[in-house]
Amino acid sequence: MIQVQELERQIAGVQKSVDNKIRMQISIFMGGIALVVGLAGFIAYKKFEKELEEVKKIKEEATKDKNVVSEVKNQAEKELSNMKERINKEMQNDKAPNEQSPELQKDIKTYVKKTTKSIEEYTADDWFFLGYDAQMKEKHEDACFYYRKATEIKPNYAEVYYNWGTVLFHLAQLKSDPALFEESCDKYQKAVENKPNFAEAYTNWGAALLKLALLKSDPARFEESIIKYKEAIRIKPDHANAYNNWGYTLLQLFKLRNNLDSRKQEEIEALLLKANEIRKETGSYNLACLYALTGKDGKACQYLEEDLKNNQGIRGRDFIENDVGFTTLKESPRFRQLLDKYFPPEES
Repeated sequence: MIQVQELERQIAGVQKSVDNKIRMQISIFMGGIALVVGLAGFIAYKKFEKELEEVKKIKEEATKDKNVVSEVKNQAEKELSNMKERINKEMQNDKAPNEQSPELQKDIKTYVKKTTKSIEEYTADDWFFLGYDAQMKEKHEDACFYYRKATEIKPNYAEVYYNWGTVLFHLAQLKSDPALFEESCDKYQKAVENKPNFAEAYTNWGAALLKLALLKSDPARFEESIIKYKEAIRIKPDHANAYNNWGYTLLQLFKLRNNLDSRKQEEIEALLLKANEIRKETGSYNLACLYALTGKDGKACQYLEEDLKNNQGIRGRDFIENDVGFTTLKESPRFRQLLDKYFPPEES
């Protein structure tokens, strides 16, 4: 009996030992699994961490590129704004595109050449500068095309209408075409509709109306022209060209009516002298014409020389010799001397 009990104890002990070993193996196995899983997770984490760093680097590079692009864009917009301001300043000084400073002309040409945009991306300003560049080169038809494109994008672009009107004005002069002068007037009207204080546009509008008046011998157009000059002076009291054009328009009107009496002479003289007071030599040529027409040959030659000395290149010898304002001076020795002095005869 004792032997049986002892045997049972031994069996129980062996069973316990076996159970313990099984549990131990299971623990070791589970620990191994946990280790493998943990190691796999660690590797996956490290891979994720590496990819995250790469994403961060890409984002940083993209941010840098974006900043560079933004900086370039801001610089381009600044240059564009600066050029527009300089052009507006030249307009206020009554300078046509081909009379601009060499520096401004160069900058505009450079801007036009370096643009890399496709035509679909062109802004109203891009078309404006293309038109301005064409106008500087006296490519009038091209300039009209570019200005039209600019107004299709920005219908209220006053400066474009102003320059477009000026191009049409020059074309009309070249062709002596009343229809083109009418178109020019339409563009100047558009300019002042979109920029009511645009004194220069009123002055040029008046000049276009004057050309129509002269072509058609139409007193009503003379009067319309004078209204525009008055409006320009109301906006800009120191607008020399408006005073000069007003005086010249009155001179032509009174010649047409054949009633250039002393009172009217004084009115014209005052306007032209006012133009000279504001900006030297602006009214000198028309003063010379006025004095020649009224028999004051000495004063006529004095102001003609003043104009020739300071406004060289504006009028040629043929223009002056054929100006009916100087009909009475053509045989004057001093008049001939002035022409020979500033336009020396070519040696044969």
